[in-house]
Amino acid sequence: SIKAKPVMRIEDIHEGNTYCDSSVGNYFRQVEFILDAPTRPGGKLVVWHTSGFSVRHGARKTWGRCGIATFADWAKYEAK
Repeated sequence: SIKAKPVMRIEDIHEGNTYCDSSVGNYFRQVEFILDAPTRPGGKLVVWHTSGFSVRHGARKTWGRCGIATFADWAKYEAK
């Protein structure tokens, strides 16, 4: 099931949890690691992957990394 949050905060992002960008739930990212990274937005680096999930519109990106603030902005919902 998908748990909606009106605004995903940095504190809501945790290693091992899965997030999606829409209530339809067609593109998921699972957080693999959260590392300290003072130069990244939010001061932390999120490493994520889409392994085992459907990738939207044939996008080939199955992993990535970004600042935790950027990830929190993208992640509108947490998949439970």
